Amino acid sequence: MLQPGYKAPLIIMCFIPGKVTENIEEFCNSWRENAPLEAASLPSPNEPVCDGQSQEAKQTGHSMCSLILQPPFQSCHESFSPFPFMAACANDMCLSGSDTATWCWALTEYARACAQVGHSMAGGPYTSSVHMHRREVDLHKHYLPCLLCI
Repeated sequence: MLQPGYKAPLIIMCFIPGKVTENIEEFCNSWRENAPLEAASLPSPNEPVCDGQSQEAKQTGHSMCSLILQPPFQSCHESFSPFPFMAACANDMCLSGSDTATWCWALTEYARACAQVGHSMAGGPYTSSVHMHRREVDLHKHYLPCLLCI
């Protein structure tokens, strides 16, 4: 039950011009600028993001994202399961065409989650001033920083 002081702001926020409804879907749709999409035009919630990608693209995304299973990330597995992060990373990789910046952000987010519970990366605290992980960019052994400490 709402406290009396909250009722007026809530009524104003929930006002549907000229109509009162208790139907949540109708209320939500009343805030849309355009008519809701027909069900046939919406993607199936069970349709995998990577369906339109080649097998090679899927494999590339999977192998890049599975880096979360290796050091320096292993120390964090007891606090955070790596698998939801890997799944999100793989989906992002499919949607981005295996963009390395997208991959780097996915690894960075896992590292940040680990840092928030006090797990260090690469033998030192995540907040140190050094780069925590470097990746091989090409066959000439040129390395660029990926996870940046902030």
